[in-house]
Amino acid sequence: MARNSEKAMTALARWRQLKIDSETSGSGNYSGVRKRPFLAEECSDVRSCKRWRREIIQEISQKMAQIQNAGLGEFRLRDLNDEINKLIREKRHWEERIKKLGGPDYVANNKMTDTEGKELQWNRGYKYFGAAKDLPGVKELFEPDPPKPIRKTRAEYMRYVDAHYFGYMDEEDGQVLPHEAEAERKARAEAIENFQMDKELALMKNDDWDQDIYATEPRNTDLDPVEGNFSGLAVGEASKAAKKSETTEKKSESEKIEEVSSATGEKIFRAAHVPVPTQEEIQAAMLRKKKIELLQQYANETLSSQSIEARILLG
Repeated sequence: MARNSEKAMTALARWRQLKIDSETSGSGNYSGVRKRPFLAEECSDVRSCKRWRREIIQEISQKMAQIQNAGLGEFRLRDLNDEINKLIREKRHWEERIKKLGGPDYVANNKMTDTEGKELQWNRGYKYFGAAKDLPGVKELFEPDPPKPIRKTRAEYMRYVDAHYFGYMDEEDGQVLPHEAEAERKARAEAIENFQMDKELALMKNDDWDQDIYATEPRNTDLDPVEGNFSGLAVGEASKAAKKSETTEKKSESEKIEEVSSATGEKIFRAAHVPVPTQEEIQAAMLRKKKIELLQQYANETLSSQSIEARILLG
């Protein structure tokens, strides 16, 4: 049967004792390797705080050596950079704890400098190390800011204020006058067009321009007998007869009416030779009516002012 001293030397017993020692923390002397406390306030010994600070610095050095390798990949570099920043914050907690317990002040001497020995402006906060500086989205942070434009004073601007600034010398080069003439010609043509449109609109409003569509009087149209219709021939013959005989009076409205018997035997009166408008006349009348509707819908003060200017230009 094995003795207790022999049992204590087995691998399992030694591993269990090592775990107990690593989980044991506090003040006073310690034997073996203990686990670093999660909070710096749990340690009240300056010697132990210095030991944990040195351990954190060693871990930072190891990870700083690893992060210099750009071939680790973007995700691994970002993880290493996060771990280094976390260790730096933890080291600062231990330094503040050492200062609070009466030890040396490591915080005052902990200033990061660049290659020229200057203190970095981004020393506080999140930092990037090694190959993490060249990651996409991070490289732009280290580029210098573009120089700001130099602002000129009022006196410097006043040096350039001369006759050319106020436009007194624009006509001497001969380049402005042709452009002015072209612009004046376009403005005059536009004003005349607007004036004619307003004039036509006023005539349409005053006159009964669509009365001829429903007129029952014969029209004075000289149509070719071959190309004209029956009504056109009748109107042409009537007009010729009126010219030849001055004594012939015009037919009254009662004579123009014909009696037509319907299928039921009833007498129906209808006007003979009613002038029918042609397709072109109907289209022209519809176009004029559409113009009036559009002008009434979209006419505004600008159009009226332009018409007034056009009238002034035309005298």
